Amino acid sequence: MTETTAEPASGAEHSDSPQPTPAAGTPIWLMPALIIAGLIAGIAGEWLIVSTSEVFMTPSPGTIVPSPEYLAEVRWDMIRNRAIGFGAFGALAIGLVGLVTGIARSTARGGVGFVLGAVSGVIAGGLTGPIGYLTGEALFTSMMEGMLKAILILGPVYVALCIMAAALSAVLSADFKLLGRGLVVGAASSVFAMLLYLLTSVLVFPIGRPEAIVPEHTGTRYAAYVIGALFMAIAAGIATRPAKVKQAGGASVSLQN
Repeated sequence: MTETTAEPASGAEHSDSPQPTPAAGTPIWLMPALIIAGLIAGIAGEWLIVSTSEVFMTPSPGTIVPSPEYLAEVRWDMIRNRAIGFGAFGALAIGLVGLVTGIARSTARGGVGFVLGAVSGVIAGGLTGPIGYLTGEALFTSMMEGMLKAILILGPVYVALCIMAAALSAVLSADFKLLGRGLVVGAASSVFAMLLYLLTSVLVFPIGRPEAIVPEHTGTRYAAYVIGALFMAIAAGIATRPAKVKQAGGASVSLQN
């Protein structure tokens, strides 16, 4: 009698091979929670920046013509005040982003995210705030278009903090493959934030001047910081989305730690 051996069916052979296991995606509440955090950070940030505008203030010498030494002191006062105000704004905005995106993974990671966000935010904001002030001072007498001035003055703040928010979100996801995408998302978000701020300034607050690191008009000021904080939060939410991979059958699944 001839002995025959059954060959395994192709479907059975395929089922024995390891398949990617879909991981749980980001919680459905993450983006709404980030948007709420952005609103809080933007509104509170306006108060922080304004209330710290005179932490350092050299007394007036009482002379009609101020001396160069006095003007230099006033300039340094403004640099320090902007560093404090925008550092506090950055710490709050990125700290809240880190808290929310971290909690989406675990409670402990939420605490770590808040600390990392606060530290990175105070550094980014504390550096770009004075840069914006010095840029505005240098362009004060320039005939440059006001919108372009606004981009040069406030743009560095948006770029630094949006990139920081997205990068931190990717790091807290424990998937460093998302870091590169986070940097791109952060940069793109800062561009959209700047465009929306300029559009809002023209259409909603036409009497305000957007070309200042701290606009004088209250509505323009809130628009600058609320829009910025919202796009920081949105950048973080987009950056934390899991990567898509292709299964053998052609279906896409999300992989996330």
